[in-house]
Parts: sequence; structure tokens; C-alpha cells
Amino acid sequence: SGMSGQQLLAQTARASARAVALRAALDGSSPSTVGVQAKLATGRATPDAVRIAREAAAWAVAKMLVSEGAPDAIMAGSSKEAANAAGAGFMAVALAATEALAEAAAGEALDQCQSPEEIGAASLAAAAAVDGVPLPQASKHAKQAALTVVMIMADQEGATDQELAEWTRRARDAGNPDAMLDDI
Repeated sequence: SGMSGQQLLAQTARASARAVALRAALDGSSPSTVGVQAKLATGRATPDAVRIAREAAAWAVAKMLVSEGAPDAIMAGSSKEAANAAGAGFMAVALAATEALAEAAAGEALDQCQSPEEIGAASLAAAAAVDGVPLPQASKHAKQAALTVVMIMADQEGATDQELAEWTRRARDAGNPDAMLDDI
């Protein structure tokens, strides 16, 4: 089953928005400039152009900051600023930042060769740093991001299906809000 023309358009728009936003972030642009660049990159290409631009901007800023070792709270604020510049809307901006932080933190944990637990925990801590998103929802995004990264890790390391299942379980457990409340 191939992708529909609409899906393909959205995927292309997402990839180009991310590339433009990341270049702007790495060039030292402010978060709001990154958001504006992402918005210009998507234009009106698809019905969900604004959402695509928001996510791309938030992700680019989070990805750059996480690699610099920025605290989660700083990443959250900057990602929201970028998303807001791409398209205002309180809840939509908060969700874009939550997804972006979860993905960036999980990816960074993978780059640092961390364990499935550390990937799950890093993803949850980052997602939970965004104001205005309930913890259960932040946790859902964090788990999705962590599982995606654990699958990449399994692929890189040639893990067996059994190992993948085990790593997935460990990442999910670490990404549970209950696990986080124990640390407080």
C-alpha cells in the first residue's frame, strides 16, 4: 500500500521544514526566527502546514540545545518560543514542544550510547518539562519517542526480537510517570 499524494506531500513538507529549521538553529538564529523560517519553508503546501512548521521549529531548537547539554526547562521555553513563531495556539504549541523535547532527548541518549532505561527516563524528563501539558500526555509522547529510538538501537546492534522486546519493556517502564514520581 503506497502513500497517498497527500501523505507524500506532508512528509516532504515535514522533511524540508526540519532541514530549514535545523540550519537556522545551527546558524545561531533565535528560536522565534527558527519558527518563522519553518513557517516560510512549509508555506501553504498542505492543510496541516502550520502544525508541520510548529513541530519542525520546536524539534530543531530542542535538537540543537540538547546536544549542547542545555537544561530541560531552557529547552522547553525555547522550543515553545520557536513553535509559537511558526503558528500561535497555546495547546498546539505546548504539544509541539513536548513531542520535540521527547524526540530530541531520546535521540541524544542514543547518541551517548545510553541504556534503554536512560533513553526512556531522558525522554520523559524532557517531555515533562513543558508547561501546560498533563504528565500522562507528556509520558505518552515520551514513550513513543523512546520506543522509536530503542528500535533504531536494536537495528544498529543487530538485536534479536527477544532483546528488542526486553529493551522496549525497560524503556517503557522508565518512561512511566510513576517511575518519575519515585525520584521526587
